[in-house]
Amino acid sequence: KQVMTDHGVQFTSIPREGCPDPKPNVFQKRLKEYGIKHVKARVKHPQSNGKVEKASDTIMKLYKHFKSWDRTVAYYNFERPHMSLLLNLSGKVIGDDKLKSLGGT
Repeated sequence: KQVMTDHGVQFTSIPREGCPDPKPNVFQKRLKEYGIKHVKARVKHPQSNGKVEKASDTIMKLYKHFKSWDRTVAYYNFERPHMSLLLNLSGKVIGDDKLKSLGGT
């Protein structure tokens, strides 16, 4: 498991003056607790950061539609078609009719 973010302070520890080893923040503690690797997008590499931005944009649009974080996350993770995989994340193959309606081949 892994999560990709930018280098924002909400995701990384903030070094304090005179403290060479900053304490992990809540985000970092949760990643460790669940065994999730934190991958940071490379600086000045829009291809990787663009993926994060696109995912964030998609999730925010879904939230505006569903008006519930639980419903948004469930839809994004288990129902929404993921075109690069030609299936949704529950492992169901996207049918031809669904692909055509989404502009796929």
